Amino acid sequence: MESKKSVQVLDTLPAGVLVTDVAGVIVYANQKSEAILHRSRDQLIGFLLKEILPGMAAHLTLPENRSEEDHQTRCVYKQPDNGDITIGFQIARTGLTEASLQAEFFTVLFQDITGFERLRNERDRLLQLAAVGEVLPGILHELKNPMAAITTAVEVLIEDVPEGYVKTELHAILSEVRRMKLAFEGIGLLDLTMCTRKATAIDFAIEEAFRVLEAQMKRNRILSRCKVQPFPLLYLDPAAIRAIVFNLVNNAIHACKAGDEISVEACLVDHDRVLKIVIRDTGIGMNQETLRRCRELFFTSKPNGSGMGLALCETVVNRAHGKLLIESREGNGTQVTVLLPVPIPRQPALGTPRSVQFATTTLEGEYSGGRKNVSN
Repeated sequence: MESKKSVQVLDTLPAGVLVTDVAGVIVYANQKSEAILHRSRDQLIGFLLKEILPGMAAHLTLPENRSEEDHQTRCVYKQPDNGDITIGFQIARTGLTEASLQAEFFTVLFQDITGFERLRNERDRLLQLAAVGEVLPGILHELKNPMAAITTAVEVLIEDVPEGYVKTELHAILSEVRRMKLAFEGIGLLDLTMCTRKATAIDFAIEEAFRVLEAQMKRNRILSRCKVQPFPLLYLDPAAIRAIVFNLVNNAIHACKAGDEISVEACLVDHDRVLKIVIRDTGIGMNQETLRRCRELFFTSKPNGSGMGLALCETVVNRAHGKLLIESREGNGTQVTVLLPVPIPRQPALGTPRSVQFATTTLEGEYSGGRKNVSN
């Protein structure tokens, strides 16, 4: 430390270096230490390591017979003017003593590994999800038929039993089975295509998805409202629409607390050529970083979330030439708008087999950010 050149060399290192005596008092800090810890040398030298980095200081008393690998560990550090970071560090005895004080010194080499930790956690989560993804299609296939059988059996029982406790419980069972079905449809969303050759009641599908989750919202004391205008039958897959509404409302439930409100509105706009679904909540909203990344596959702000729901919804909507718009402010809730061009069947040409074919529809004008129109 006495050598000016040695100090200059230590200041060029891309890692932080602290030197402490056996009492844990910091006697040296290089330039990178100041950058990582957001403290000047005057705020480091002379202070006890345990006052600044208690998780690191605990390792200064390691037994001498422990391996060098054991000394490589990590701790969480709260920067004075910023959030928490993860620090990876290694402690070594210097082998130097100051004769006048009979003191030995420790050298601590450390780095900010917050980014590496985040990547490692994301990698581990992706590996877990990849493993699940391998077996999930088979599991969903095996569960589909038994769930349909349970649903039919419970519906028949509800018709046969009189009003009372048993009927109430059967309704509860039916509600949970339908919620499971929606959850499975949500997971298997990528296998669904938006356009179908059979016209179906999409307004009913949206209300059905909302009603299934309504019980959960009531349990959480979240106010709920569903306003769906009656539609003509549309050539859209009701399973895909239910899965989208289920994923988006489910996200809204997780963002809300008791007293908040979730609303679902749906209507046809632009001369009935665009289906518009709006899911709005008054929950916690998203900060700028979360809003920027929320569409990324596997990104989640929930401790046990998969980060798949919103990404899958957007993929399916984009594949149908639609749009998924998100507006959110931290503390002021979130609004997700789904815009889907309604498939328009073509009249078959004379002499061709009678089958339903569709004109290609895309969003244009107001619904794509410009003048209101939809092209065929």
